[in-house]
Amino acid sequence: MWTSDAVIFVVVVAATCGSLLVAWWRLPNRNRLPLNRWRQLVLRIGLIGNALSIAFLCSFLVLALLAKHGDPRASHLLWVFDFFLWMVVSFATVPLGAFGRGVSRVLVMANGVVLLCLWYVLGLANSP
Repeated sequence: MWTSDAVIFVVVVAATCGSLLVAWWRLPNRNRLPLNRWRQLVLRIGLIGNALSIAFLCSFLVLALLAKHGDPRASHLLWVFDFFLWMVVSFATVPLGAFGRGVSRVLVMANGVVLLCLWYVLGLANSP
């Protein structure tokens, strides 16, 4: 049914979603002093960027699956996605994540790098 590349891609997307949820969960760490207001705001902007990027990535994957199974409307919608924009958004979350602390810092930065790679691969696969 699925090739090994597709399974690997879906596993990476699922792992990214899971680590993003852990980063949101670990953000308000009660055991340490709270982050400065501006650092917390910058980290949340990075988390929101990661969340938007993964949401658009998953919606692209759903449309690609629909187009593969013969829905003609879905194949036209695939050209709406701007891969370069989402690569820039994913890359911008890497330095924004550096203002966090502990696990949430590492996860936001790692998610930014993984999402950048996933958007790059999708952009290469869909280039004319």
